[in-house]
Amino acid sequence: AFSLNYEEREDSQPVSEEHYQSGLQLEWQTNPQTLLGVDLFYDRVDNVKFVNGAQENHLLLALGLTMTF
Repeated sequence: AFSLNYEEREDSQPVSEEHYQSGLQLEWQTNPQTLLGVDLFYDRVDNVKFVNGAQENHLLLALGLTMTF
């Protein structure tokens, strides 16, 4: 699955922090009892900590294992 997300934080402040996220989610059913998952997101943050012009980029990774008995 692919996702896009936009978030604006504290829009009542003189400068708002803006997040632009894109993500990819992959799952692999290795057998009927086991599911492996990987989520990878890129997050661009404008006006970090409400400082005008400050920018950061983040890579977020989540790994998952689901087992049913």
